[in-house]
Amino acid sequence: MSTEMPISRRRLLKTLFCSSVAMKLNLTTATASEAAAIRTGSLDFLAVGDFGSGDSKQLAVARAMARYAKGMGKSADGLLMLGDNFYGPMPGGVNSRRWVTGFSSIYQAKNFPNPCWAVLGNHDYRDTPGNEQAQLQYTASRHGKTRWRMPAKYYRVDLPKVNPQVTFLMIDTNWESINRRLHGDAVPCWTSAAEQAAQLVWIKKQLASPRAAFTVVVGHHPLYSDSIHQDTPELIEQLGPLLEKKGVHLYIGGHDHDL
Repeated sequence: MSTEMPISRRRLLKTLFCSSVAMKLNLTTATASEAAAIRTGSLDFLAVGDFGSGDSKQLAVARAMARYAKGMGKSADGLLMLGDNFYGPMPGGVNSRRWVTGFSSIYQAKNFPNPCWAVLGNHDYRDTPGNEQAQLQYTASRHGKTRWRMPAKYYRVDLPKVNPQVTFLMIDTNWESINRRLHGDAVPCWTSAAEQAAQLVWIKKQLASPRAAFTVVVGHHPLYSDSIHQDTPELIEQLGPLLEKKGVHLYIGGHDHDL
């Protein structure tokens, strides 16, 4: 497959479909003992986005996730939090009660004992000015005694630490042109131009470096969407060809409230 051909929705779906079929064939042709060995050595993650309402719907989804995790017969190796982690006012910043009511008491450690890696969404910037900084500082404010993980606006995670199977690149897609289109310009709610440029340099560096067998990029806004917000042209233009050329296997986003 030529790396010079532009990425498209059709090509993306075809690639994911073929990969899924190959994985399915690998599992269905395995013996029971082989399947057990595969299962024991697997990595399992749950991803949830646009969840920060703090209402009964968030709790219902969290309970469904807990039931699913229990059915796996093992703990999920982590949660991927895709942004819009907290809607509405969040008084108190790192000391806000919403860290309990909207995070730790809903995604309880008994159900999800492993780290929760998060990225920022447009509402994390807009609804409470400065809340993105509270999310960045929360782990340090708890002296590391929390499952919440957001060490920077963009960062890399290789799992497991020894002989990693997957590289996650967690990125900030809250660019000015994207969020200005969503919210107008009454209140700036985006990463700075300098941060955006530095992040793109960082992404290119990470994709040029040694990585695990699988690479997953995680951001808030989707490249492609058939829902209300539609595609994100800036990401398609600036990220799409790069992710394809460098062999990224999957991009996970939120923003559009779909299943």
